[in-house]
Amino acid sequence: MLGDLMNVAAPGTTVWLSNPSYVNHKPVMEPRPTVKFYRYFNAATNKLTAMQC
Repeated sequence: MLGDLMNVAAPGTTVWLSNPSYVNHKPVMEPRPTVKFYRYFNAATNKLTAMQC
């Protein structure tokens, strides 16, 4: 439903969600805007990473 509003206001919008993220974030946005993910935590080093979109 939020995704529907975003699609009306700005068609072709891309929404970036963190990965990992809360499980309900993706369904709230879909199916209208494009949903992409970015990683912010490196499990191998146990460190935060810079956002790389």
